[in-house]
Amino acid sequence: MIVGLIGFLIEYSIVSLFVNVFALSAYLPRFLSFPLALLITWQLNRKFTYRVSAPSSWSEFVRYLKVNGISQSSNLLLYAIGCSPLVGLSPLNALMLATLFSVVLSSCLYARFVFNKAKD
Repeated sequence: MIVGLIGFLIEYSIVSLFVNVFALSAYLPRFLSFPLALLITWQLNRKFTYRVSAPSSWSEFVRYLKVNGISQSSNLLLYAIGCSPLVGLSPLNALMLATLFSVVLSSCLYARFVFNKAKD
């Protein structure tokens, strides 16, 4: 959860900066914040959460990207719904709720499909 929190703080800071300081759309900053958070959390998860001693591999990275594709698709969908006029959350509140869901989902999928295979 700490790695997820770090990823969230990276995204929150970037979204907050671009929405509040530069008055940009609620959507554009996610295209910047997500790749940076992805790379940092992959390395932190490998080292600290799952303690993988095997060297990084392309197959592990591809599995990590697939899990993130699933979890971030749900994240972006929930974020868009939260920011929509129908729901009306602020971009940062929508980000918090969407991220909470995707952190739980991705943690379950990482343990099952990504990092357990790296230990084999």
